[in-house]
Amino acid sequence: MRAAALAPRWVLRHHAPTPVHSVAFANGNSYVIAGDAKGRVSVTSTADYRPRLFWNAHTDTVLRAGAWDGYIVTHGRDNKICVWSISQDVLDAPFVAGGLESKQVADAPTPVLELPVNALNYCPFDMVSLGEGRALLAVTNTLESAFVDVYELPSKKRVIAAIGSDNIATAGTVRPAITMSLRIFRRESETHLLAAFEDGNVSMWTLQGDSASLEWSAKHHVESAMSVALSPDASLAVSVGADDKVALYGAESLVRATGHFGNACATVRGDAKVLAVGSWDSRVRIYSLPALKQLATLSYHKESVYAVAFAKDGPLVGAPEEGRPHIAMGSIIYN
Repeated sequence: MRAAALAPRWVLRHHAPTPVHSVAFANGNSYVIAGDAKGRVSVTSTADYRPRLFWNAHTDTVLRAGAWDGYIVTHGRDNKICVWSISQDVLDAPFVAGGLESKQVADAPTPVLELPVNALNYCPFDMVSLGEGRALLAVTNTLESAFVDVYELPSKKRVIAAIGSDNIATAGTVRPAITMSLRIFRRESETHLLAAFEDGNVSMWTLQGDSASLEWSAKHHVESAMSVALSPDASLAVSVGADDKVALYGAESLVRATGHFGNACATVRGDAKVLAVGSWDSRVRIYSLPALKQLATLSYHKESVYAVAFAKDGPLVGAPEEGRPHIAMGSIIYN
C-alpha cells in the first residue's frame, strides 16, 4: 500500500531566511525551541505559533537547543554549550507585533553556565537529568572527535574522558571514525551512552563512576551512521545513515533497506510505535515500529532536513530543513 502524503498543520517562518538546524518540544508541548545557522534560538508558543523569545545565543550555527529543568541548553559551533535562565513572565506574555529584531535584545534570557567544548564535527550534545538540579552531559572529546567526554552539571566537572579510545585501534596516520550522533540515558538505574560513527558503527557503553565499559558494537551501515534515536523507556534504539538502512537495536532487532538514501536524523514517538526520519532529499518519512513499514511522507520541504522531533504523547512532528528556513508541523496519528 502506498504511503500517505502528510500535509503541514502549521509552518513557522520566523527564522527566515536562515537555515534551521535544531528543533525540540518543551513544557508539555507548550513551546517549540529552534536554533539556526546564525546562532539564533527561538522559543515559540504552540498556542498561537508566535515566538516568545528570539535571541543570539551563539556566534555560529546552533547544533542543538532544548530544555532541562526549567532552563534552555544550547550548543553552538562556536565551541560552547550554554545554559540559559528564562523568565516565565516573558513566556506568558502575549505576542506583540513589531519585529523580531527588537525581541532579540529586549527579551534575551540570562546565561547562567557556559562550557567550552569541541564542536568541529557537527555532533550535538546530549544530556540526561539526575534530578535535584543535576545532569550528565555527553559531548565529543575536547581533542579528538572520535571519542566522547561526559560532564556533570552544574559543576562542569568532566567525570569520564575519551570514551571509546580503549576500543578503537589505529595504525599509522589513519584516524578513527568521528562521532556523528550521541544519546546518554538511564535505564534500570544504570547510565548508558549510545553513539553513531562515521564508519557506520553504532556502539553502546555502560557508565559507572569515572569509567565506561563497552556493552556492544554493531555495523549495519555501509556508509556513515548519521543519527541514533531512543524510545522513551530506552528499550529500543534506532540508527539511520547516509545509506538506505534503518537499524533497530533491542529485544526486536531488525535491519531494513528502505530504498531511500541520505538519512540525516531520526526520532521515536512516545509510544515507541512510530519513527520519523528526516533526509537529504527534503522528505520526512514516517515508519511503523518495529515492522519499519512506511506509513506516510511529509514532502513540504525543498532542501535537506536535519532535525525532527515528536511532541510528547501528542500527534505533532516538527521538521526544520537547511535550505528552506521553515519548520513544518504535521499531524501524525497512527495507532
